[in-house]
Amino acid sequence: MPPPIPALIKQHRAYPRNGTEWAQAFRDADICDTVTAWGDDHSRNSIVLQAGEFVAVVPGGNRRDDALLQGQECVARVSRVALSGTLGPLVKLHWFYRHAELNIISTTNALTGAFVTSMGMKELLSLSCDTFDHADMVVRIVPVIEMSLTRPTFPIIDGTTLYFRNDFSLMRSWTKNKVTLLEGKGQLICSAACLFEGVYTPERDVIRYCTKCKRWFHIGCLKASDSKWPTLLPFPPSRPKQPELPKQSNDSVPMPGYLFTAMHYKFWHKMLLSPIQRGSSTVKFPLSFERLVDAIRSEQRSAGCPPDVFAFIDAELNVAPHLVDKAELYKAIFLELPKSIFYVCAWCPAAL
Repeated sequence: MPPPIPALIKQHRAYPRNGTEWAQAFRDADICDTVTAWGDDHSRNSIVLQAGEFVAVVPGGNRRDDALLQGQECVARVSRVALSGTLGPLVKLHWFYRHAELNIISTTNALTGAFVTSMGMKELLSLSCDTFDHADMVVRIVPVIEMSLTRPTFPIIDGTTLYFRNDFSLMRSWTKNKVTLLEGKGQLICSAACLFEGVYTPERDVIRYCTKCKRWFHIGCLKASDSKWPTLLPFPPSRPKQPELPKQSNDSVPMPGYLFTAMHYKFWHKMLLSPIQRGSSTVKFPLSFERLVDAIRSEQRSAGCPPDVFAFIDAELNVAPHLVDKAELYKAIFLELPKSIFYVCAWCPAAL
């Protein structure tokens, strides 16, 4: 039996003809946790869709401007899924613009234009637009990572990973093919004296996070610090006492009174020298070990050095889910990072 691909379903007399009819069809359908679509080959590998997943979609006319994207795939996030007795599996989609799409769409003001110019090549931008469609218009599930400009929560990605900023969104103008950036929280970083007017450009900027001020700063806007250590938050009195850093000792057995060896303790102290940083001068995408370094500092405040430092790294490395098979590679990159230069926070005396 051939799969019910959209071309065949469109022959059904109840097939929706516009956005209003699509919305009504979805309301009449049964909301589900998951639905199954045929995917990109319509023959062998079906895909299971659920709310929250990002998907590549064949332009089908439901999004007003996707007529501009002949031969390209659109990216959307599945908001809800439903099953219709006449149409089959349906999806509600929240749309995102790719960087390449915005090159052919005009902006309504200078702020929107400046932000679009600062976007990374693999960055997506949320569009304040939801539509409904048949699930078989979905080509495949795509990995997309959320980026925060207020917290150190970005995982390790590679240069092909798609990502989006959670506090940014575009709204369509009633003028044809124009968009406006919506105001939101967390859009700007750095200080009032920022050389880049608070704008973060993922492929250009290297930024540091201050755990005291809870804010990101461009390193180009900061003064170098004489400190050899980053400023760490104070630890509570309940934290176990830590030994002095040994100069020479037997690394094959734990230090007297502790569960870790001298080798692990020395290495732990080396990792505490790592800054919470996003971006690198050696790559043109926002490579970051920020979640790992933040976890190291949290562990230092609460419990001190763990018994097995390398097992701790494995557990807290935070590689993007689609890159888990490369975890050992990124672990090696982190362990070989060169010694950092520290900077004075623009808001407080902390060394970043």
